[in-house]
Amino acid sequence: MKVIKCIFLVGILTLLSACNMEAMSDAEVLTITPDSKSSTIETFEMLNLGTLLDFEYKWEQADKTYLHIWAEGYQNGELVKPKLAEHIYGLHPTEEGEEGSLRLGFIETNEGPFVVLGTTNSIGTPQKLNLELLEEQVGRTWDYAIHEKVSANLNETIILAGYRETSENILKSGYDYQDEEEVQSMINKYDNLILFKIKVVEDIE
Repeated sequence: MKVIKCIFLVGILTLLSACNMEAMSDAEVLTITPDSKSSTIETFEMLNLGTLLDFEYKWEQADKTYLHIWAEGYQNGELVKPKLAEHIYGLHPTEEGEEGSLRLGFIETNEGPFVVLGTTNSIGTPQKLNLELLEEQVGRTWDYAIHEKVSANLNETIILAGYRETSENILKSGYDYQDEEEVQSMINKYDNLILFKIKVVEDIE
């Protein structure tokens, strides 16, 4: 009889857990807003440290999930492996939600650029850029990939920003980074493309 009760309880707990994760996957767990006028960006530029993009974020379910931020590189239309940089953290033992500033970009050094990713609550170690950039005279630009507050569900990826280089010295503006066809067009067109992405996940891959 005890064995039957145990099996029954395990079944109920499994069902409740599945229902809870299904409800969480349907709910917005992340909101992000670009903050191009932040004082941190001004300080970064004033000290000539490189390029920094800033965002405000709010992360729900931080006690049950992970925040995954990464930089994905493409060179001459091909995906560069492994990821250029990534930062993952989560499962806060005492916090259900987290909010603050999210920052990404390049730190310029004598050894070349380093990719920086992180938040005011957890900053990743700067990682040397494993991508050969073009010469100074080429066309290059940074883009915010979002221009207003956006929300994401569990396991939904948002492109936060992009860095583009072309030897043609001609740069098109107005790309929609959330449109797969336009992103593919950029991958095919530009010599170098870096996409900065983020998502909330249940498990670390």
